Amino acid sequence: MRRLGVLILALCLCTGLAAQKVQGPFSFADHFMSTSFLSRAGKTHIKVDPPKPTDFSFCADEPSAHVSGDMDFIGYLLNSGLKADALTLLGEKAYFPSDTLEYLAGLALFDDRQFEGAAKHFSLSGGSFAEPSTFLGAYSLIHTGRLDEAEYALSSYSGEYGELANLQLAGIGLIRRDFDACRKAVSSFTYSDHRLAESETAIAGLCKDVSKRNKSPFAAACLSAVIPGAGKVYAGKMGEGVSAFMTVVPLGLITAEQWKKNGPGHWATILSGALFSLFYIGNIYGSYVSVGVQEQVIGDEVKALVMYNLHIPLRGYFR
Repeated sequence: MRRLGVLILALCLCTGLAAQKVQGPFSFADHFMSTSFLSRAGKTHIKVDPPKPTDFSFCADEPSAHVSGDMDFIGYLLNSGLKADALTLLGEKAYFPSDTLEYLAGLALFDDRQFEGAAKHFSLSGGSFAEPSTFLGAYSLIHTGRLDEAEYALSSYSGEYGELANLQLAGIGLIRRDFDACRKAVSSFTYSDHRLAESETAIAGLCKDVSKRNKSPFAAACLSAVIPGAGKVYAGKMGEGVSAFMTVVPLGLITAEQWKKNGPGHWATILSGALFSLFYIGNIYGSYVSVGVQEQVIGDEVKALVMYNLHIPLRGYFR
């Protein structure tokens, strides 16, 4: 009995403080094991930085000035990181509509992470700004999840920056988990342009590594049924797998010991058996669910890495 009491006390001490909306006893048991200090050891995840909502609009007065006169100063503000000042200047004057105005507005919003607004203004810019607007606009669309629009714009492009277009198309394939499309775009990489080489290497590596992941929730559940925690390890959650093993196995051993000493009808056997059953089934349930959860986490990390590697070349080409 002392062993049972010590184990229950240890479980309570090891349980994390994170709260969860419990949906049943088995999800509670899985949460109990998955939020222990042991299960969370060494966890590091890259988080996608969400874009800002767009809150910029041009001055509604009658147009009275050409933006070309302020273009150098606005460019200076953007290059100096003073994007808020650039947006203020663009919004306080009544400029005549032009490709330059739309491009500068898109660029200022892009730097301020207002990607929805940036995509809108880049789509209205043309002329000498057509190519930077295409790629900066495509990046903005990807960031806001409008992948079909970005893919259409890039697939329709036929200028001199075809390899940059394929880099962005490979990124779209990765985010969608369309590995055939990703590999097709990667196959066109030459790695000869220093502005692209590092990002091409990273995207190609991601395409290769992520495409190898094909985890099955059913396989994870079966593994944890045979060896508690094995399904969590299979899903990529080593800490949670170890925590489940160190919880379920001792409970099983204590239940077997109580059964042998006191028989199946003794209250200590019933209590330890109930706890073992709860955590054993919770371990199987959690392993099944963990595959989907982990894939979502990996998807978020992949998107963050893709966006990072798509952003780097844009500065080399257009800034």
